Amino acid sequence: MKKSIAILLSVIMLLSCVSVISASAADTTATVNVAGSDASFAKGDTLVYSVKLKTANPIVNGQFYLDYPANVLSIQEVNFPVVGSTMVYNYTENSDNLLSFNFSKTSSLDFTGGAVLANVYFKVTNTGAGAVPFKLNIEAMSSLGSDLILKDEIEGSTVEESIRKLNTKVTVKAASTKIKLGATTTVKATVTDQLGKTTFKSSDSKIASVSSTGKVKGIKAGSVKITATNNGKSASVTIKVEKKAQTMKVATKAATAKVSALKKKAATVAPIKVTKNQGKVTYKKVSGKAQLTINKTTGKVTVKKGTKKGKYTAKIKVTAAGNATYASGSKTVTITVNVK
Repeated sequence: MKKSIAILLSVIMLLSCVSVISASAADTTATVNVAGSDASFAKGDTLVYSVKLKTANPIVNGQFYLDYPANVLSIQEVNFPVVGSTMVYNYTENSDNLLSFNFSKTSSLDFTGGAVLANVYFKVTNTGAGAVPFKLNIEAMSSLGSDLILKDEIEGSTVEESIRKLNTKVTVKAASTKIKLGATTTVKATVTDQLGKTTFKSSDSKIASVSSTGKVKGIKAGSVKITATNNGKSASVTIKVEKKAQTMKVATKAATAKVSALKKKAATVAPIKVTKNQGKVTYKKVSGKAQLTINKTTGKVTVKKGTKKGKYTAKIKVTAAGNATYASGSKTVTITVNVK
């Protein structure tokens, strides 16, 4: 029967003193010491504290503890790049300002080449003084044939700590900056030094809505700004929502008037038929014979009294005003009236 024993590495203790130098009331900077190096940060900065682990053997489980000065720093986020979603992990912040993290896996996790175990994102909330001592406990496992080799310690294991200011930058780009009512487009955010999820917001949700993934839908005609934000940094793109195109159709047919009737009075004919229009339709004569006039609201054509035999033509502009959904639209047609 295979032997399966993992020996607890009692202590890899690294002292990582985060010393915040006292300042005057007007001074809003904090000087942070990590691994013997000082760095100054401003109040309000976001810092990323990284722990890089390198072990002699793959590991199957472990946990670490990290104290931090709550009077100077507050935790915004913690992530574990190598651990990933396949691992079981958790972290808690308790009244003692202790961050704890543990992981376990049936197969070993390889840190032998060196990799970031955890990133802790802090906000600099104040000046003051404090320390961040880091403690790591790990069980190691290595295999040689069918036998498990017991290790009293993980020989040559190292931990490297670093801390730096997070310089978040956001840029956005829309697949299309013009969409019709009811149509959609997608706004994509590119974020460097990302912290948490990027959020999207519409400047006017009555004109266009935006989802948590940046999908924009046109609701009402107008212009709207879609803004992507991460770690307090934002970028925007303007989306224009346009009305749908007019659906109006205009048909014409030759009309006839009798010259005998025109000797006594004018005649009215209807050579234009409009269908599928959106909004009120109006008519306007733009050129043609003086014997023909058109009613701007009904589209009926009047042939003047006394018009002689012949063929008379005119160009008519037909306009549909549109509505909340459809834009206005016009078509120009030629009408013909035969006087016999």
